[in-house]
Amino acid sequence: MAVGSDLAYSPRIPLSIGYRQEVKVDLGQAASFAFYDFESGQIRVDGDLLLPSHVGRYEISVTVHYYDNFGFSEEKTVSFSLTVF
Repeated sequence: MAVGSDLAYSPRIPLSIGYRQEVKVDLGQAASFAFYDFESGQIRVDGDLLLPSHVGRYEISVTVHYYDNFGFSEEKTVSFSLTVF
């Protein structure tokens, strides 16, 4: 993505019906210009916060922990790179 532009990205997180889930997002260094919108499930980049010094590649991961009251527990992680140019 280019400096000064906005982005909304929906990582392919498998949703589970019947289980509770907790979402943890690691934006790493991208946290200075990006955030995770828990309501929409999207990672959003605010182009107004992007600076020429942000040019580079950023690793982002989203981990979902599924669980229930009967002892079931499982985690799935989706990782990807965001490149600012």
